[in-house]
Amino acid sequence: MTNQESGGGLLSGLLTGIAIGVALGLLYAPRPGREMRAELRTRAEEMRDRAEDMGEDIRDRVEEFSYDMSSRLRQAVNDAKVCRDQYTGKEVVR
Repeated sequence: MTNQESGGGLLSGLLTGIAIGVALGLLYAPRPGREMRAELRTRAEEMRDRAEDMGEDIRDRVEEFSYDMSSRLRQAVNDAKVCRDQYTGKEVVR
């Protein structure tokens, strides 16, 4: 292994260590436990609200897509019946 190859691993390890250190520093910052728990609770509630909003948005999109596809399918079936009736010489009744 050359020095250049091991340098990439060293840099990666250094960056990982920094990220872990920052995260632990935030968790163990000299802050009262009550304040830290309140902040964590607030962030958890914000994340829950975002997840609920995303879920509602996805549900609305799926319902709209389902309705659109259902309408298109009904139209395609009717068009196919008209083509069949024209091909077989039957009278077209809509």
